[in-house]
Amino acid sequence: MSKYQFQIATVDQVLTVFFLGDPFRYHAHYIIRVIEWTEKLSPLDLVAFGRLAVSVNKSPVIASIDPTTNTLTYNTLQWCK
Repeated sequence: MSKYQFQIATVDQVLTVFFLGDPFRYHAHYIIRVIEWTEKLSPLDLVAFGRLAVSVNKSPVIASIDPTTNTLTYNTLQWCK
């Protein structure tokens, strides 16, 4: 099964939505916010991102690339309803 990726550009960030198959047949499972390794998220930004993801039934993921090792690091937020 191939993977599809769509990017949604907003004023100050890019949100990425991943589909595990054809987007006309499958529902996206994650919404991913990619940030710079040194970027700090305010509590308000974190809550806003989590609420956005949960409101559209997606798991919120925050990802970044470690510049020293060139590896991807990510965290999935678990939101209580």
